[in-house]
Amino acid sequence: GKSSGVAFEENIAAVFRYMGFDAIRIGGAGNTDVIVRWKNGEGEIITAIVDGKSKSTGTVTHSDISDVAIETHKEKNNADYVAIVGAGFSGDTIKNYARKKEFALITEKELADIAMNAKVLGLSLVDVALLFKVPNGLSQLDELINTKKRRLEIITLVINTFKQEQETMDSLSARDLYFLLRRTSVSPSLEELIQTFELLSTEEIGVLTQ
Repeated sequence: GKSSGVAFEENIAAVFRYMGFDAIRIGGAGNTDVIVRWKNGEGEIITAIVDGKSKSTGTVTHSDISDVAIETHKEKNNADYVAIVGAGFSGDTIKNYARKKEFALITEKELADIAMNAKVLGLSLVDVALLFKVPNGLSQLDELINTKKRRLEIITLVINTFKQEQETMDSLSARDLYFLLRRTSVSPSLEELIQTFELLSTEEIGVLTQ
């Protein structure tokens, strides 16, 4: 019962709230679409404005963006960052322009994937806020997500291997596991296994006893 634009903006705000941000849909003439706030590592409140672009064609072009309006909204809300969310972005013009103006271009799929990974991997708001940083924020966040995913895969693999082998072997060292797991798809390094052992044997977790 709502226009596509309003529904899109409301759902953008909902996704940011799902990740733990303070996010609200504003909308309307003369206002930004969504305001997102969080605290950085020093406890300072950081503000970003998000412009949602719902397009029947599925792609956003340079002509769909009013830099005057965005700059006005940024100043009005004393925002530190600007992001534009759409199904896709067409052409180098909009990408070069956004990089110059330091507007983050985020596809709806990227935003949804980040939200899912933020929950599964326990990313902090400071981690997720990398998506607002131009030009390399999204790639840095993607690298962080892949690193945490690999760490989780290794932890899972180590625990499962211990469960399988503990009845036949009194103990397993990181070197033992290195040889057992080196031909798996994950193929963890000895250093990664040592780090995993240290994590799993901490008092807070206590899965392993060294």
